[in-house]
Amino acid sequence: MSGPKFSVIVPAFNRENTIGACIAGILNSGYDNVELIVVDDGSSDKTLAVCQKIAENEPRLHVYTKTNGGVSTARNLGITKATGDYIMFVDSDDTLCPDAIKVIASIVAAGTDLLMYPVNSVFAEKRHEISAVTEDKLEITRLEGNRELVEWIYTKYIPQFNHYFSVVNKVFRAKTIHENNISFSTTVSLGEDQIFVCEYLKYARSLTFINYSFYYVMIWPSDLRATGLGTKLRSPEDFLHNQLQNYNALIALSDNSGVDCVREFASNYILDRMVTRILYRHLNKANKSVVSVSEIAAFTAKQIKPIVDKERDGIPRQNGKVLRYVLRLIAAGYAGLATMLAYSYVNAKYIAGKLKRR
Repeated sequence: MSGPKFSVIVPAFNRENTIGACIAGILNSGYDNVELIVVDDGSSDKTLAVCQKIAENEPRLHVYTKTNGGVSTARNLGITKATGDYIMFVDSDDTLCPDAIKVIASIVAAGTDLLMYPVNSVFAEKRHEISAVTEDKLEITRLEGNRELVEWIYTKYIPQFNHYFSVVNKVFRAKTIHENNISFSTTVSLGEDQIFVCEYLKYARSLTFINYSFYYVMIWPSDLRATGLGTKLRSPEDFLHNQLQNYNALIALSDNSGVDCVREFASNYILDRMVTRILYRHLNKANKSVVSVSEIAAFTAKQIKPIVDKERDGIPRQNGKVLRYVLRLIAAGYAGLATMLAYSYVNAKYIAGKLKRR
């Protein structure tokens, strides 16, 4: 077989209704030098049976199963089994466009440590309408040097709006992963993709960006859709633990690359997440939090305020006047007042409705 070999890793948990379409889309990549590694993470439905049935007639598909341990453990197992030159990750309810890997292979043949591209979406019932890649219309950006590529990602690429946090829109050099023992953190269950990317970026020396959506998020009917751990209401302590791990990964990348904008991004990240993920979600009436306002106020004073004090310079860069005021109040020591302001802001419609009914 000519050309680089690709290992596509798909973690799967109770996805019997979507895994078949996922596999079909990946194998319809117009490229033979591919191994598709599906890791069944202890599914209780027929996911494993569906994959094993397909594998009977598809030598490129390799199926592994393990006890349930989460997406990070499944991806890590896939990494240990990967024998390709490049590694890709695909979620078990998504897919790739036709000829995706064929085109990607022709581009990485020139050599690159990391390849990235945008993500698109499609209703699952219309996935057959996804067109193959038109190579002559591709816009390709190439960068050399660790500092240059890291700076580009955090300035020109605008990570907040381009799936920077995800691994599914990236192609990683397997040698870089294996030689530096890069793996997904099993101590976090929110933002594990970003931590992996930050660690990988420490060792990347070349980047290729293709302004074309090879990856498609398939929109399934609500009864088939994966809910994801990111949607559940966690305790303030759980939220903060996960966010701090991501924050620390960003700081480590900043120190390694010497790029100031990564440090600024880390500051904005942790300040924003403390408000949007902790205060907003627990003070939003619709979430039915079991944590009281007084408990949130105490948590804010003890756990959040020290971080805000440390990142005080990042407060003026926050978007939105209310968010800015909340953060400034916390920094000034008015944790309870800031909490009540946040509560009033995120529940404005609920409070207005209550007053109107009176």
